Amino acid sequence: SNWQIIGPFKVSKGFHEKFWPEKKRIEEVLDQWEEDEWVDKTDNLTDGYIDLRKITGSEFNTASYAILPINVPSSREVQLRFGSRGPIKVWLNDEPVLVKNMYAVTTLDSYIVNARLREGTNYLLIKIINIAGENGFYFRLTDEEGYGFYDISFGEWLET
Repeated sequence: SNWQIIGPFKVSKGFHEKFWPEKKRIEEVLDQWEEDEWVDKTDNLTDGYIDLRKITGSEFNTASYAILPINVPSSREVQLRFGSRGPIKVWLNDEPVLVKNMYAVTTLDSYIVNARLREGTNYLLIKIINIAGENGFYFRLTDEEGYGFYDISFGEWLET
């Protein structure tokens, strides 16, 4: 329930087709937050998988976006860990950190990205393309050993 989701957007030009959430800086997205159709519905799954089909009702050939604020008391090195069946793009604080235009079995930690979180609120934006089949992703934020952080929280919205 800490994720905010928007979509689906009909994909007609493939993986690199851009929709408005990735065309704007995070500050602009937050400024017009109430005007947009972001939802915080949960899929009621407890395994960490975010089921975009269940949340958005997305069909084939669609894109959905998910945004998550990450609140950190002090800057630090982390690993962002993802799993996605379909193509995925990820931005951290407006900077691209992962682009995979491929299909694979959805598993935890399929893609591991080393990143630095700044003190305060950081924003993670994920784009998932669904051509066919399941539509969703896994996400974990860990140290280099794969352990979580006791002092990082998620979801405090509209703090920059």
